Amino acid sequence: MENLLNCVDEVMMQLNDTSAEKEYLTEILKDLKENEENLRKSKEAMQNDLTSLEKQVKRQNEEQGEKSVVTPKEKEIHLQVERAKQHRQDAGLELEKYVTDMQQCQEQLSKLSVDRENICDKNSTQLEKIKYDIDLYTHITGIRWQYDCEADDIKGYISKHGFLKPFTLNSRKNSGFFVANYLWDLMEES
Repeated sequence: MENLLNCVDEVMMQLNDTSAEKEYLTEILKDLKENEENLRKSKEAMQNDLTSLEKQVKRQNEEQGEKSVVTPKEKEIHLQVERAKQHRQDAGLELEKYVTDMQQCQEQLSKLSVDRENICDKNSTQLEKIKYDIDLYTHITGIRWQYDCEADDIKGYISKHGFLKPFTLNSRKNSGFFVANYLWDLMEES
């Protein structure tokens, strides 16, 4: 009986663990999507800045009539354009990394969902078997357990053939062997 109750507790813990994992992965996925959106916006802004800088350089070149002498301001603008291109390339690589991470998280989330469904199906079958076994033991022995007692107490009553025999035992003071024999003796008396 105790083994069956331990099995029920273990099944419930597994269900709670997979639920927590799913919530954690969902939170990570949400964060990755937010990061991806921020990077996309940043990339668009850099693209716009780069385009305007390129237009400015082109306009200045046209105004100066393709002079062979490059002014310090033009050098600065060229450097800004190059830095902006490099920054855009770095942001693109970072965006690709986030997209890859997000895809991996989505795959892991779907795998965990499938695993959770399998565990739930398996556990529901086990729970039905455990409930059947407990009902069978209750019917055969006539023992009715009282579950609203202290953790160390074993309480209940035996109801057979019109007789009612209550019992209260302490699992710390009494061995499992004593408890089993005591309950068998009570069942024989009724």
